[in-house]
Amino acid sequence: MLLPTKPFYFLHIPKTAGTSLRKWLLNFFPDSVFLECYDVKALTQLPPEQIAQYRFFAGHFGLELYKLLPEKPDTITWLRDPIAREISQYNYLRREQEMLRDLFLRYSDFGAIKYLDLVCEFSLFDLCKTETIKTFRLDNIQVRYLAGDAPPTKGRPSSECNDEMLEIAKKNLLGLLHFGLCEWMEPSIALLCYRAKWLPQKFNIHLNQSEKSSDDIAATLSSEELAIIREVNRYDYELYEFAKAEFRSRYQEMWQTCLKTKTSYFDPVSDATTYPSFLEPNQQSELPKELLNSFLESNFQYNSRVERSEHIFIRFSDSTFSSGWYPREYSRDLNTWLCWAGPETSSHIYVPLKSGLDYQISFWLLRCQALDIQESLSIEIEGVPIELDQISIKTGENRFKTFITGSISSKLIRDDVTYTKLTFRVNRVVQINLSNGNDSRYVSFAIDGLYIEPRMVTGVIEAVIRLRENFQEMQQQVWYLNYKINEANEALQQAQVEGQQLQQDMEPEKDYVQRMQADLEEKQNQSQQLQSELAQARTELGQSHSELSQVREELKEIDSRRKQLDQELKQTQIQLQQTQIQLQQAQARIAAMETSKFWHLRKTWFRLKQTLGVGQGE
Repeated sequence: MLLPTKPFYFLHIPKTAGTSLRKWLLNFFPDSVFLECYDVKALTQLPPEQIAQYRFFAGHFGLELYKLLPEKPDTITWLRDPIAREISQYNYLRREQEMLRDLFLRYSDFGAIKYLDLVCEFSLFDLCKTETIKTFRLDNIQVRYLAGDAPPTKGRPSSECNDEMLEIAKKNLLGLLHFGLCEWMEPSIALLCYRAKWLPQKFNIHLNQSEKSSDDIAATLSSEELAIIREVNRYDYELYEFAKAEFRSRYQEMWQTCLKTKTSYFDPVSDATTYPSFLEPNQQSELPKELLNSFLESNFQYNSRVERSEHIFIRFSDSTFSSGWYPREYSRDLNTWLCWAGPETSSHIYVPLKSGLDYQISFWLLRCQALDIQESLSIEIEGVPIELDQISIKTGENRFKTFITGSISSKLIRDDVTYTKLTFRVNRVVQINLSNGNDSRYVSFAIDGLYIEPRMVTGVIEAVIRLRENFQEMQQQVWYLNYKINEANEALQQAQVEGQQLQQDMEPEKDYVQRMQADLEEKQNQSQQLQSELAQARTELGQSHSELSQVREELKEIDSRRKQLDQELKQTQIQLQQTQIQLQQAQARIAAMETSKFWHLRKTWFRLKQTLGVGQGE
């Protein structure tokens, strides 16, 4: 399949079905081009030249990823009803608190640890009512991510959400390749395939789900609680309503194009009038879904720019155009990527075969849920079945794998479409429960890829039959390693050449080895010196701890002395108050004496003495 020429970025806003979407999106990209990094702190620790080597990104990066890439990627994101997202976020923090605490400690994110402690202590309603969520800048997360305010980085902390941030978020949302809504998941997937010109694939994986959905929890909240949560995230609500209106417009444009294409190209005598002229995203009618799916498949076919080939080697570790399969998963016991067919009894793989040739198809059936399912397996092209030959080989106790081959007639390869549609059919599917207990699947069989090559390489089936009859043990190894043998041989030959060259170079490299040994001894000496310095540093650290303990004791004494002085100050203030009271009482007595008749006679007497000059010489 073609490698993407432009970077592709799934901007994952927390608790918007992002983990499931990321795994679903991986089917469209080779495993080798995906950067397995999910948070912005880990991303910013990588060199930009290393990041630029990848083409598919999916994580909580906000707009920070744009700064680290040489060109702006095609970007998609998903939004969710703000109350449902907030409830899901709260439940996730409580459910995964131990894992998250270890993660926050690794990044020394003590603010996040403090908020996690509050989440474990208080209800969501309390956190919103006290505006704790606003204090930690965790309100209106969807606006913050699209405006570039979240997640915060070392040099850019989050700020208060406002009208200007909302307008930036709206503008950036419109500039994305696509945005979807969790509440309209199936229409969102269809619109993404239309805008990206991808083959439509059913969204059939659901990860990190709680036992009780956010909608069910929201239904138990009072009107007051819902109003408080809504008010804290009012900018997210404005963005969400804006996004819903824009999504309806885009979805309707796709539907109108679908109807127009059906009238113009598919049906000379069209029945398009039997379909609704306006299609709501949440409309559940099967008839428009069938038409829309057919249109999306044709849209993918006619917009494909891949070159058709005579030799097709599909591995599920690479990008594949397929439908009716679960996302690829790695099997440790088989040491390969594989895909399970399901949940329907038919699944499809699209291959760009050149026309005018007869082909042979071959693949390994690595897993099958029942013998009757294996016996019912068939492959069709344009409704015409391909004759298959199955050879089962025992690989362990009660375990088999089956090699399947078949012939494809040149008459089945169309000239007017790029991709030939291979349809795999079985009689039934079987329900299996996954190890996490939160998901179940309906599957039938699993393969890791397939070969298709021109039929001019004759006698393959006959050779396989002869090997089965005469060399069954050898056949098991040959067919199992057939699609890997060339790569393994090249690696072996290269290793042998390098080994011989290494032996030839050993003599002239003795001096170099000796120098390396000398360097090693020097490094060991340096290491010992560093260990000595480390021991000294630990000693000094112990002294620092001792001094710190002494300082703490002195602080305790100072605090005790402060308390004593506070007590003395209080006593002094009390005494001062008593003295002021006594002074006021004395002043009152004096004032009373001065107003008495005796005091007036006394003053008159002193004035008389002064006038007569009596007592001046005394």
